[in-house]
Amino acid sequence: MPATTSKPGVTIAMPFFNSAATLELCIGSLLNQSCGDFELLLCDNGSYDQSLVIAHSFDDPRVICLSDGRRLGLAARLNECIDRARGPYLARMDAEDIAYPNRLAQQMAFLDGQREVDLCGGGALVFGKHGRPLWRFSPPTDHREIVRSPSLGFPLLHPAWMGRIEWFRRWRYDESTQSAADQELLQRSYRMSRFANLPQIVLGYREERFTLGALSKLLRLQYVCTQLGPGAWRKFAAPR
Repeated sequence: MPATTSKPGVTIAMPFFNSAATLELCIGSLLNQSCGDFELLLCDNGSYDQSLVIAHSFDDPRVICLSDGRRLGLAARLNECIDRARGPYLARMDAEDIAYPNRLAQQMAFLDGQREVDLCGGGALVFGKHGRPLWRFSPPTDHREIVRSPSLGFPLLHPAWMGRIEWFRRWRYDESTQSAADQELLQRSYRMSRFANLPQIVLGYREERFTLGALSKLLRLQYVCTQLGPGAWRKFAAPR
């Protein structure tokens, strides 16, 4: 693909740290999107494995590698991507996950058609070893349901986010936050923002990523969904 100086339709922000085991597959899922109008910011967060070698191995002008050798944290690296983004939309991606082929096209079309929405997520499929599907996440799609229980969390899966760049630049990530920077950002912004989730699965979410903190977040989201009505949690995390 020839290099271009025109602005991309969307910027993908993907900080990574020691992600050599999964990075190549993740990047491949983005390069094979049905919508190719993007730039991919691969922002190294001080890796000391082969991640940077893998990141630099892709001969594609849409792939931009950023590295200064320092470990600054996820929030700081995401703000770096926000500052460097050239697209009108910013999409999140984690190096452990797999983007479904139509993810960018679906979310861009949604935001193009729903000008009042600042940020959208989508459904996800949690997969285990050898790609075995485990759980399907189908969070609420409506803003009112998403923000119904803000003290308990917002059912917007961080690596599935796509939003307007001006929204990200207004709110930014709090770099002093040690964990759950996404939920902290949503907590600050929800009263003056509008959120949505696409009903489609847009992301494959790798099971091996689950930590105690991730499990705690999952349980909070479970409680949020139980408050949305009978059976809501079964729809949100239904076993495959």
